[in-house]
Amino acid sequence: MEIAQGCDQSTSLQSITREDLFAVTILGIGLYFVASSFGRTVNWIYYFATNHDQSFAFLIRTFPSFYDLSEPILTFAMGLCLTLSAKVWAKKLA
Repeated sequence: MEIAQGCDQSTSLQSITREDLFAVTILGIGLYFVASSFGRTVNWIYYFATNHDQSFAFLIRTFPSFYDLSEPILTFAMGLCLTLSAKVWAKKLA
């Protein structure tokens, strides 16, 4: 019994280069960074945007530092840069 019925037997992985492997790896890391920090980034941006409204004046006493915002923003930005430039980094590393 074949596991992959109808699969072309002449398919091989010889055409995959080191550059392709680097590109997929860098793209995966970038997407992980973007996905893991997107929610926190949107949450903090919304929080800072609504916290400056006068109707939310009671929250100003507990206003967090921008350091709390910088970690998810930097992680998101780095993930976006890695995702968009994965092919360039792969060429440099291969």
